[in-house]
Amino acid sequence: MTSNRQFFKIGKLVKENREKTGTSQLDLAKKLGYKNGQFISNVERGICTIPFEKIANMSEVLAIPPVYIIEAMGEDFKRNVKNVVNGSL
Repeated sequence: MTSNRQFFKIGKLVKENREKTGTSQLDLAKKLGYKNGQFISNVERGICTIPFEKIANMSEVLAIPPVYIIEAMGEDFKRNVKNVVNGSL
């Protein structure tokens, strides 16, 4: 079974706040310890979410409270679990 989990809440939050701060995908990725912007692109497109250990750093770089990131990730998690339980994934 392949995974079709989607992470649109966190993706939207990251993209909106990255653009507000004028930070490029590459700059954000480097500040989080990644070599290129592909990871940020994947997050913004809802393909993947942020690793837990990166939440505090992401919060600092994007100048948003960590709770906003946690809430967005939680909403994505709940939706993905419901989809699995209902057989949508």
